[in-house]
Amino acid sequence: MQISVIIPTYNAAATITRAVDSVLAQSQPVDEILIIDDGSTDNTAEIVRNYGEKIRYFYQQNTGVAGAMNYGIEQAKGEWIAVLAADDEWLPHWVSTQENILKNYSHVMWSCCNSDYARNGIFFKRQSYEIANFLGAVRYFDVVLRGLSVGACGFLIHRSVFDKVGMFKPEMRSGQDTDLWSRIAMRYPNIGYSSDICWRYYQDNVNSISKTERPRDLQVKSICENIILARSLGQDVIKAYYPYARKLAMSYILRAAAKKVQVRCEMLDEAKMFFPLTFCERAQEAMLKVLPALIAGKVVGRLGLAD
Repeated sequence: MQISVIIPTYNAAATITRAVDSVLAQSQPVDEILIIDDGSTDNTAEIVRNYGEKIRYFYQQNTGVAGAMNYGIEQAKGEWIAVLAADDEWLPHWVSTQENILKNYSHVMWSCCNSDYARNGIFFKRQSYEIANFLGAVRYFDVVLRGLSVGACGFLIHRSVFDKVGMFKPEMRSGQDTDLWSRIAMRYPNIGYSSDICWRYYQDNVNSISKTERPRDLQVKSICENIILARSLGQDVIKAYYPYARKLAMSYILRAAAKKVQVRCEMLDEAKMFFPLTFCERAQEAMLKVLPALIAGKVVGRLGLAD
């Protein structure tokens, strides 16, 4: 397997070494590592160049994480594409686990593995859908609805998939991975999965190019566009995608009512056309709109609503 690892980065001088070293420390080596520097103003470039020929370094004006990842995919030479955030790390068995999945389930075109996360130096296990010691092929929309927590750094994707479904939407500064996974799963519903913890997500990097808060209009728009796409692909696809899409849309609608996210009224109205609210959901929305923001935020948290 020829694997290209893309590391999009922005002002990541404090963490880039951890990310790169974790790839170099794999028990089975990758074929190339590409650093896509999305307009850093710190000494990221100097640190990366110390790795010499081990790294392919590219600098571009700031376009956002989606644009940086797309550029990396275009430059990659490998048959399989992986992404690692500059503030996260792979554990030493990430590659071997992915290769084991794909060796046993050669019909799948993408795979992912489990992770834990770290906050302020303390490690936590993700609370998500999980079968202990599981390795196999699962249906993507089914397992994410049941609570599977997936992150971009856990995925390995055959490059032909991008030719079929397109890449990340460059206009999206957050939620671009959720959008792409949905478009991939419509055409490739089965994904290889291992419950082994193979990478670590760090939650305390303020310079992450995917963590800046912005209005969520584009995220809601992408859900509506993907419903139209699913309809064009047939009844089986819309049947699989609709429950997941509805859950995402309701999260944005209710969090907007609670003033936890910003979504234009026109965009919310469009979402409600595709996903009509039940009586209970209308009552929840009305209640959240009139509650003080602090209390509404706590209610949203109790409802388990998130991106």
